[in-house]
Amino acid sequence: MVISFAITIGTVFVATLLCNNNYSGISSAFLPMLFYLIGAVVWGLFNSFLHEFGHVIACKKNGFYILEVCVWFFKWTRVNKKMRFDFTLIGEEAGYTESIPVGTDNIEKRYKKTVTGGMKASFIALILGVGALFTVGVVPYQAFCVLSMLLPVSAYFFFGNFL
Repeated sequence: MVISFAITIGTVFVATLLCNNNYSGISSAFLPMLFYLIGAVVWGLFNSFLHEFGHVIACKKNGFYILEVCVWFFKWTRVNKKMRFDFTLIGEEAGYTESIPVGTDNIEKRYKKTVTGGMKASFIALILGVGALFTVGVVPYQAFCVLSMLLPVSAYFFFGNFL
């Protein structure tokens, strides 16, 4: 947990330094911080959806039946072979995927693949986050502040699961 937190904070510093070194004329610290916050919320929701989608894809590929998927305030529950959408209160987790195996053949191997499905999806977001840093100086600073938060949020998701 400490390593994941350190990596996340380190990537925030990288994004901030890139912004400060490549954009001039920013008279207030308030606006960049506001855009960083907007980016953190947007990319947090994006990462949560992508991570759970990775689990869902892995579950389907490995013979698991999806019962429920929850991301932030959104919940999909299987009722009578149909998916039902509801709004819910945010829990202690950003999201979860609840599934059961269809059969018992190679259950341990298949289960590991479903668990790592979310981490693989988070890794894709991490790579996109590194790519977002290359927009420095190309897009306005407001857009860069929002885009650059993809890296720290994705690092948090990936390393939080990896470690």
